[in-house]
Amino acid sequence: MGVRPGTPLSLYCTRPAWFKGLLKATGQNKAELYQHLKVLDNSGYIEMYIPTVEGKRLKVLITK
Repeated sequence: MGVRPGTPLSLYCTRPAWFKGLLKATGQNKAELYQHLKVLDNSGYIEMYIPTVEGKRLKVLITK
């Protein structure tokens, strides 16, 4: 099992998840994790957004 299948499982346990928390949970570097998340986002498995009130912080949710 690679990082991509493990990422939704991490999200399920900590939903919604901040990018920083996923970095810690997966042990990936920023670029690798972001690429995995973009694939999942483009496939419709997750939604990613950047809240603007607290600055540029990426939050990730599993879709229904």
